[in-house]
Parts: sequence; C-alpha cells; structure tokens
Amino acid sequence: MTRRRAHAGTATAFALACMLLGACSDSGKSPLSPVDAAARFAKSSSTTVSVKATDPSFGDQGQTNETVTITGSGFKDGATAAWLRNGVVDPTVTVSSTQFVNSTTLIAVISISPNSPLDFRDVQVTNFDRTRGIGASVFEVTQAHLIPGTLSARGANDNGEVTGELTNGGAFYYNISTGMLQTVSTTGTGFDISPMGNAIAGGPINGGAGAPVLYTRSGPIGTAWTATTLPIDPNATGGAAEAMVTDPVTGQVTMLGGAESFPTVHGCSPANPIIWTWQASSQTWQRIVLPKNGQCAAHIWPRGLSANGTAVGRVGGSAAVWTPDGSGGYTLTLLDKGYGYGINRDATIITGAKNLNTSQLIAVYWPASGSGWGSAVQFAGGCGSSRDIADVSGRVTLNDCSFSGTSILYAAYMDPPYATPIKLGGVGGHNTDFVGGISPSGQYILGNASTSSNGQVGVYWVP
Repeated sequence: MTRRRAHAGTATAFALACMLLGACSDSGKSPLSPVDAAARFAKSSSTTVSVKATDPSFGDQGQTNETVTITGSGFKDGATAAWLRNGVVDPTVTVSSTQFVNSTTLIAVISISPNSPLDFRDVQVTNFDRTRGIGASVFEVTQAHLIPGTLSARGANDNGEVTGELTNGGAFYYNISTGMLQTVSTTGTGFDISPMGNAIAGGPINGGAGAPVLYTRSGPIGTAWTATTLPIDPNATGGAAEAMVTDPVTGQVTMLGGAESFPTVHGCSPANPIIWTWQASSQTWQRIVLPKNGQCAAHIWPRGLSANGTAVGRVGGSAAVWTPDGSGGYTLTLLDKGYGYGINRDATIITGAKNLNTSQLIAVYWPASGSGWGSAVQFAGGCGSSRDIADVSGRVTLNDCSFSGTSILYAAYMDPPYATPIKLGGVGGHNTDFVGGISPSGQYILGNASTSSNGQVGVYWVP
C-alpha cells in the first residue's frame, strides 16, 4: 500500500512539475491553445481547396440546366458549388446539383434567371468539412451566342444570315436559325451580306494581299458560292469590298464600296476609296475612284453605304463622307479628326469616333443638317466608338464602354434617343469584346468576343 501511494504521489508531483515548468510535452497528445488551434485550422482551410476554371466559362440569361465543369484541387465527395456576386450567393444563378468526379473536378448543373445581371461571377466550392475555395471571376453571365469555328462575325441580315471570318481564315456564311456554317472562301473575310442572303461582299483584311470580291449563289441555302473579282488599278496589290447596296425588289447588288491598296512607299501604305457600280447593259462592274484630298490612304468602312450611294469612311486622320454629285462623281466632306464608321439607309446619321485628344477616342454621331452635316454629338456613356447603325430602328453599336462595378470595357448598343448604353456580355474572357455589324432592323448584332483562354471567337447577340 505504501509503495502504491508513493508511486501515485511521485506521478502526481511529476505532472505538476511539468505543468509549472512547461518543460514536459507529448507531441501526439498535448492540447493546442485556442490561438494555435485557430491558426492551424485557418492554414489548412486556406490551402485545401482551390477553384481554377469553369467549362463553359459563360452562360446565357434565361438558360436552364446548363452543365458546368469546375476544375481546381482539394475537392471531396459531397462538395457543393455556389455562384457568387459581390461576395454573396447570387440568387439569380441556382445550382440544382453538384456531382463529385475526383479531387480536381466537379460537375454542376445551373439555371440562370432571364434578368440575371450581365457580369462575371465567382464560383465557390465547399467540402463537407467546411473547407472551401473561391475562383474569382471564372464565369460570365451573358447574352452572347458563339458561332463555333469563326474568328469574327461582321455582317447580318434580318433573316439571321451572317458573314465574317473563319478561325483559320476565309469568309463564311452562317444561318442562325439552323446553325449551318458554310465556307464561302478559304482566304479573306466576308464584310457584308445582302438582305436575301445570296450575296456577300468580301476581300482581305487591313489592306492585305488579295482582290476585292463579290460572292454570289444562285441556288438555295447550301449552294456553292461563286466569286466575282472586282476591277482595281493595275498597280494595286489588292483591295476589299466592304459595303453593298441592293435592289429592294430583285435583290441584285447594284453598288459596292471599299478600297484598293498599293505597295508601301516612304512609310505610306497608299489606299484609294472605291465605289463599284453594276452596269446592267454590259453585265460588268464600273470602278469609281473617290477623292481623298491628297492624302496617302482613304477607304470606305464596312457597311458604310446608304441607299443613295452616300459613303462614309476615313481620309488621312479624319472622318469622311462622300456624296454623289449627280453627274457620276462624288464630293468629299471631311468631318472631325477620327473615323466615320456607319451610315443609315436614308443618309441622315453617320456614326463613328472623334479624337478627344491625341490618345483618346469618343463615340459620336453626325446628324444630317440641310445639305450637309451637323457637328458631332457625343453618345452618352463614355464609349470609345460607334461602329454601325440600324436602318430601321436607329439602334447603334458601341465599343470600349465602361460600366460601374467593373474595370473591363464592354461592347454595347443603344437605342434612340441615345440616353443609356446597354451592355453586351462576352463569353468568359477578360479582354475587351468587339461589336461591329448590325442587321437593318437592329434585331441581330455581330462581333467577336475573347474566351477564357485569351482566344477570340465570332459571336452574335439578339437584344
């Protein structure tokens, strides 16, 4: 008995000494202080789960049951996903299920409200043990629609027929209602498409080598296209047809606008603005060189023709308009320093960009005034340029527009009286998207968007 009490007393004394001195420890069993425990838990939580990307990286307003693959690390069976906006769960993006695939992959099924704001979302993954990770701005809510296999969409009619440039180069025809993509040519691009969808104006981009071309098809959709090379100066290296006018009854293309280019001389890359007119009697195209005020380069921009043949573009560093003089020639009027991009069918409004200073452009329009053009009017919203205007609705397309809450510049559109730009979403990329063409009624808007992998793809919007 005495020995047992002595042993127990010794053990008790040893334990007490260890507690007082703090020199005895058992690393496997000693308790952590609340501070140490919190630090260890925080460290574990912050490094356990990461969210890197989603595929697809975007979803359309009103889309239901979209399957999204989430990639990252540290996922566990039973993990759940949530879409966040401004740091909280977004009620306009609902997650109906989250499927665990492995530690780096989850599959979520989401539905997006039709009025979900166009913006980027964070995606959060939470494991059953409450460890979580957030991928910042890895998913975008949008109303953009991809045209797979294309680099940029440039023109559309009100039937939903689109033209532009293929990913690997070449003009294309695309039908929105059927999803059919057809190669029109293996080089160059398509700039404008006729109301009946049976003619495309095209050629190389940015003065590249190659001839201006009119593509036509005589049969139904799917019929092969025939290329007609348009006349240019014998010394020209190429050119492009970028705008067209058609007969409203027969659909015959009656006028084309664009440019012809020449070899670079002394740092100048010469270009002439050109109008081609159809001569029914001889079944040929007549070339008309427009005045360029002694400048090195001038050209007509895509879709820069009105019904009466008034053309808009750029001469040197100034926005320009060419007006038929009634005798087969044209009168040149220089507007402000900048670009004249689009003109409506009735030749009452020109849209474009004006130099605010040496390094900044602002989106403007010039209204018709008497027999000439009024002063430039800046569009609301602080956008950088206005590329096109719908003939019927007056809807305009805009680029480089800033919106509150984001540093990303967006493409946009605006309706008369031009008070508020409306954002056009992209397809998950964080680079500036681009909008160019618009159909005559304004029903379809065309352009390109950057992808999450910093690529580029042709898109269309249906506002």
